[in-house]
Amino acid sequence: MTDKSTEDNGSNPQLTLVERGPCIDNLGSFIKEAKALTVFGPDLDWHQWRWAGVGTFTAQGAMKGGRKKIIAPDQLLHPDFIDFAKACIRYRESENPSQSNRKSELCALRLVERALRQEGAGGDPTRISLHTLDLATQLVRETSDSQGTRYNLGTALARLAKLLNRKGLTRNSVGSFSNPIEPDNSLHLRLGDDADRHRQSRLPDERALACAGAVFAEITEPEHPESHRDVFVTSCVTLLLSGSKRGNELFEMETDALYSELDSDRIERWGFRWRSSKSKNKAMRISWIHEVMEPHAREAFRRIYAITEEPRRFARYCEEQLALREINPNDPGLRFYRHALCPDVPDNQPLTNLEVLAALGSESTNPDILSSKGLSRQSDTYTLDSLWQWVMNRLPPGFPYVKGAKNKHLKYSEALFCMHPFQLKTGAKSTTNPLSVWMPSLDTLTHLLRGRQNSPSFFERHRAEDEDGNPLRLKSHQIRHLLDTISHEGTGDDFLDVAFINAFAGRAKAWQGRTYDHSRAEDKAEIDRSATQQADGRSALFDLPGPLTTETQTKHWSVRLKPRSTADIEMHYRSATVATVWGGCEHDWLLKPCPYNRDCLNCKSHVCIKGFGQDDQERLQRLKMLLDKIVVQQGLAQAALDRGEPGTNFWLEYQTLYRERVEELIRLLEDPNTADGAEIRLTNATANTHLHRVLQQKVLLAVESQLDERDAVNYLLAAYQENRALPLETTIPLLEHHHGA
Repeated sequence: MTDKSTEDNGSNPQLTLVERGPCIDNLGSFIKEAKALTVFGPDLDWHQWRWAGVGTFTAQGAMKGGRKKIIAPDQLLHPDFIDFAKACIRYRESENPSQSNRKSELCALRLVERALRQEGAGGDPTRISLHTLDLATQLVRETSDSQGTRYNLGTALARLAKLLNRKGLTRNSVGSFSNPIEPDNSLHLRLGDDADRHRQSRLPDERALACAGAVFAEITEPEHPESHRDVFVTSCVTLLLSGSKRGNELFEMETDALYSELDSDRIERWGFRWRSSKSKNKAMRISWIHEVMEPHAREAFRRIYAITEEPRRFARYCEEQLALREINPNDPGLRFYRHALCPDVPDNQPLTNLEVLAALGSESTNPDILSSKGLSRQSDTYTLDSLWQWVMNRLPPGFPYVKGAKNKHLKYSEALFCMHPFQLKTGAKSTTNPLSVWMPSLDTLTHLLRGRQNSPSFFERHRAEDEDGNPLRLKSHQIRHLLDTISHEGTGDDFLDVAFINAFAGRAKAWQGRTYDHSRAEDKAEIDRSATQQADGRSALFDLPGPLTTETQTKHWSVRLKPRSTADIEMHYRSATVATVWGGCEHDWLLKPCPYNRDCLNCKSHVCIKGFGQDDQERLQRLKMLLDKIVVQQGLAQAALDRGEPGTNFWLEYQTLYRERVEELIRLLEDPNTADGAEIRLTNATANTHLHRVLQQKVLLAVESQLDERDAVNYLLAAYQENRALPLETTIPLLEHHHGA
């Protein structure tokens, strides 16, 4: 790292030296810490520009020309930056192993390095600032055409900023940086054929699910080795259908994941213990199984447990052996694992080649197999004792713990999906290795569902085709989308709260649930109508003291008996409701921030609820205190107008109108004829909210194909500029007036 401590960074170069000194020291310590890690293997050559299976530390990403060993220095990341980039990748992998995150973070590092160069800072990581990250964000927008990719890179930049701040690697704090790029959540909210095709692509093909179900039902000998592949695929699909879990979370289930409990009716209910991969503390939670899926989920769990029991037994045996070795490396209790094919001979007896092959779990008689394993083909070279040392030294890295698991404490002996290597291979005898353990992953399931070169997919093997004769396809994540969509649509008269659905799915952010709801807009509208009213006019979501009353219209306010509280408003509108000192705000925050900050009583999006008891009295008291202040302001405005001060007529007009509204609202709240729980809404706000302006624009677009809307648009624009209200119901007459329709 080049220390440019004498560089002028303001009026006091010595101050720069004092500020940067700790950063440089911290950076050196950070790189040293990363070099000491064993992530990506203890034999990793730190100085190589390409780390096999990880990525390349070049300025432009992957290099053309294959795996060449030497490239020009100007093609690499800046010399002052490259060690920092390597340290970030290795350190982040030790915290949270993720191949997809690694790719995004490596790309983000390249963009940060490019931004530093553009700023004239070379490749000095300590000079990364908020401006640097903003410039990198702009480069993201310029270099990527995919909104999803942009969002992922923005997230990677935000993670990098947190790491820089946590480790104290920069001169100035960058901890306030957050991802400025919005996720691509728009298409699923739109109407039209493209939107319908998009939603459908996120959902599984019903025929694919039916095929998986049929194969699941037809398996008669699930524990037979030839059935293990189909047992694995169909059981995974069944377990995913039993709860809104991510595919990777499935493979972190433990053997005690199946859980039961008696409900209030003394009926046994079943669920799965699992950890959300998006949860920071990885706390165990229970996902309850719908009664329709319960018997199938339990059977799928039993089948996976059965075919993985032997690998777990081997893992437990190895754990015990390692414990003995730690106590006494020469303990005579260290004994070869006696599997089904192991020859029944003393552990210290020299073995023939055939006995060695059998001890290693092979039924082959070809001694060349020994050479492929790095063993000698000479007879009487090995004993079970010596082979056991060879086996123990070839256990997976990190054993007894599963490498790369989100759950850092997941042991092979406790993992539901612990298997032997090659256990899912079919058609070839004796390929399974009984002397090792292996954990399948989401990639394993994906490859079996999709197929690979020289390996047909699950649907190809079972000749399941679509109407065009192509093999059916299924993605594990489509099942999660399906369950969420069903949850949002509801079943019969039952509707689930969005917050509950997100909690059930284990989401870190509430907005992420919107991308999983693929209900059609028409269906959502019908659900809202059926959920909010019944034949007798009563609400289906909350109890009312009686049928809905006729709406009462005053000069400024509309009074309706609907919800009883702000919480009821939130349930009714199935969206975010912000509590205020007067009631609740229904503003659609997805469209725009609040245009009437702290001016709630002059906004159509605000609802005042006549409450009960102390809450209502406090609200009235606050309104009366507000009225006193308005009266004072009105008097001051009148006095200023009398003195001839310019512009005060507008202020007087506003305060006069404001006083009228507050006085009328107080009368309504004190009026015994206004029922408790009544909803009081402003009817003639000074200007429309952004949402109402959007709705007006929708009306204009609806007649665009038949009418020239130029005059109407000009009128609307003038109304907006003059801050005049334009009720939605006046839009159509306006158009008819201007166009003679």
